[in-house]
Amino acid sequence: MVWGMSLPSSFGDYWPEGRFEADPQQPRSPDWGDRLREYYFSQPADVQRELYDHRGDDSLAASSYPYFVSLKFVTEQGVSINAEMPPITPVKPHEPPRFYQTWKNQKNLASLVKLSDRIIAVDDVLKSVIEKCEPNVHRFYPIEIKMRGGQVYPIAYYTLVICQYMDSFSPERSKKDAVEKWEGYDLYNHDDSRVGISGLAFKKSIFGESQLWRERRFTSLLTCFSDELQAKIAEAGLRIPKHYKMMEV
Repeated sequence: MVWGMSLPSSFGDYWPEGRFEADPQQPRSPDWGDRLREYYFSQPADVQRELYDHRGDDSLAASSYPYFVSLKFVTEQGVSINAEMPPITPVKPHEPPRFYQTWKNQKNLASLVKLSDRIIAVDDVLKSVIEKCEPNVHRFYPIEIKMRGGQVYPIAYYTLVICQYMDSFSPERSKKDAVEKWEGYDLYNHDDSRVGISGLAFKKSIFGESQLWRERRFTSLLTCFSDELQAKIAEAGLRIPKHYKMMEV
């Protein structure tokens, strides 16, 4: 079987409210985006072009560079999202967010959490499970989760870049009320409910032995797990956002 998980839609243990590299005492304090812009500005023109080969107005390059970097964590490498941005490139050493500042103290975060910009992070145990099931496929970058008062959450977390994208979704074999085609595009919206996600169908002949991936033809970030990976997550007693069995065809 294959399992599907949508990103959490409300704040809590699965989505701590906060901001990357922010000061909780100053709502307008510099953050991750500001650090990336400053880094970009500090580089000579040829390095700037190497960092971000912007194809539009040069004056807008620095302001859109942080957005380009955030896309590296949620978009397939090599894909262009518009005419002005270059294809998504690998994450460079200075680019990952260093910490995530929560607005409230957290006592019991899940093993997989959503952070800002639709970026997800996993704890060290889930990281180990994923790496054992599918070694050397996905990318992990250490990140501190800081709480009010300067406390650091006592469990290590890593931002996760899912590096496998598939076209195994079968709209023809899915239940009609589970998906809606985006007019004019080969893209689909899906219902995030149990009924909606369990009505989706995927071709085993395409996803094969993959353990963790995302599908290209959804407008949202549906995270797909193999039966084996889901079983190991459950066996380890790890909490991840709601996920449901989908159809394998």
